Amino acid sequence: MANERKPRILYVAKILFEQTDPEHGLTLPEIQERLQDHSIPSERKALYRDFAALREAGFDIQKLPTRPVSYCLGQRLFTAAQMALIQDAVRTSRSITEANALELMERLRSLQSAHEAARSRADVHVTGRAKAQNDAVMTTLAQIQQAMAEKRDLSFEYLRYDTALRQVPTAAADGMTRVKTPLFLVYADDNYYLLVFDEHAPDRLRSYRVDRMANVMIRGASDASHKPDPTFDIRRFERERLGMYNGEPVRIALSVPGALMGSIVDLFGREGTQAVPADEEGKRATVHLIAAPSPVFFGQIAQFGGDVRIVGPSSVMRAYEEHLEGCLAAQSDL
Repeated sequence: MANERKPRILYVAKILFEQTDPEHGLTLPEIQERLQDHSIPSERKALYRDFAALREAGFDIQKLPTRPVSYCLGQRLFTAAQMALIQDAVRTSRSITEANALELMERLRSLQSAHEAARSRADVHVTGRAKAQNDAVMTTLAQIQQAMAEKRDLSFEYLRYDTALRQVPTAAADGMTRVKTPLFLVYADDNYYLLVFDEHAPDRLRSYRVDRMANVMIRGASDASHKPDPTFDIRRFERERLGMYNGEPVRIALSVPGALMGSIVDLFGREGTQAVPADEEGKRATVHLIAAPSPVFFGQIAQFGGDVRIVGPSSVMRAYEEHLEGCLAAQSDL
């Protein structure tokens, strides 16, 4: 009897998981019919016992107020809203390829009922987002995580695009094969970055975009001394290193009109950003933040067309002017 009941209760759970939700239930005859498809006999009382056992095990088996009465699996691992949020994040992520995104979407849908999965397939898709071109990015991420867990080094090539839009490897500064100690994985600006130990870089860290890493191999045990400075703060690093440029962050002052304060907070975050009113009317403020004065940072400021101005320090002001002049000169040469 126990051997007969065990497969039945598993199939009951499977049927309810795959085919029901709070908006779509199954009646007892419908459940019996599906069990019969698997040559599993069932009685109404036996199904009631199965429902009770599943509830005791933590399954949210609900009785729906339909006519005739139907049953469904109610609460799942994710709510519908949470699942939509996760699927949108996968759908719009630029750090994975289109094929990776489609595969992940199907795996996520396997956590939904057939009705919910069909509805999510019909949802509006976000288009026009550039996707990573490296199909091995998921494998690379797995290798990185394994190397970090086992405290081992990685060797890899780093790719760039040539003028024919082909990805070609770039040579390391010393011309040798890159063998690095992986320390952190960071998701920033819609890309995954690997932070590795580099004694010659600021904070003894250098960053590489994961989708541009190729021929990744796990090597021997990492040197125990290969670690960032004890005062290193990963959250601060993420906030200050815009675009993961390997530059030294400095304290920068901006003159910002009140109407654009929200945009500045959206770009640089509230944490670590300070503002002091620059006039009695409150029309402008001097905003202080920590950031690396990189081309990415200058591009962020330039998008406001002069309404946001860098007012200190003088070295960053000059670097910004030279950046803009270089852009203008290059455009004028056409």
